[in-house]
Amino acid sequence: MGTPVTAARGAWRATVPPLVAAVPPLPGGLASFTGGPLPDRRGLYGPFTSPADHGRMVTLTPESLLTRRDLPGGQPPARPRTHAARLRHVRFTPTDKRAIRNAAARYGVDAALIAAVLADEQVRLDGYDHLQHGLLRLTVSLPERPAAALRRLAGWLAGRPVETFSLGRAQMKVGTLRRLGALGYLEVPPDLPAQLRRLLDPLAAPRLVAACLRATADHWAGAGVPIAHRPEILAALYSLGFTGRRGVHPHPRANERGLLIAEHAAWLRARSPWPGSTTATEQPAHVAVGG
Repeated sequence: MGTPVTAARGAWRATVPPLVAAVPPLPGGLASFTGGPLPDRRGLYGPFTSPADHGRMVTLTPESLLTRRDLPGGQPPARPRTHAARLRHVRFTPTDKRAIRNAAARYGVDAALIAAVLADEQVRLDGYDHLQHGLLRLTVSLPERPAAALRRLAGWLAGRPVETFSLGRAQMKVGTLRRLGALGYLEVPPDLPAQLRRLLDPLAAPRLVAACLRATADHWAGAGVPIAHRPEILAALYSLGFTGRRGVHPHPRANERGLLIAEHAAWLRARSPWPGSTTATEQPAHVAVGG
């Protein structure tokens, strides 16, 4: 014979199916209620859910969209246009533009592409990113002992070390910064607090982006695959790593994010030409590190 607690639990479970069944499906699906699909913060079209088949929730992925007849043309709603509009609302100060032009000239990278990458990273920030940014910015202003304690707290809250956080306007990780330093594209301070300070410095962001784009172009060129003239590929690889998920191969294809960034770079050039806005040079850059 069950205890009163067990009996109560059983009674509660018995009421659940009627309660769920009493909730009617949303007219027009979940997208009509939320104003669009539920995007994954790691990508433009992450898996999302929608009520179908008499209210049963099903998971949609990019692969399953082609088989869904209840979506127009088997495709998700036109989110890229919304993202493009948000990119065009990002503004750069004269100081920002000067830093972008200097970084473009230093690394032989398109200034408009640097600006477009920075804009894309900015519009993708969410509350979690801002919380990380605020905590880590506080650590660089404190003495080392309380700063170290706060870094440990931030890592504990996130469930991973702060070295794995994407930080600052460039949304770069400590590991990427260190790799660019090891390859000679940046002069990187040896200690973690100074590295975090570099990542969080808004005026350092254009140089971080330019160095990463230059290193990516050089890496592929060294393997016999020139991509310096393809901003959509460089933009896609900025968030995926130097080689992406497939490694260097002769026929790289841009993802949706890379195409949107390249399109925004072209829009920036047409709207107000950026001095130094050209495609990256094909030859590997020999960059004298410093600052």
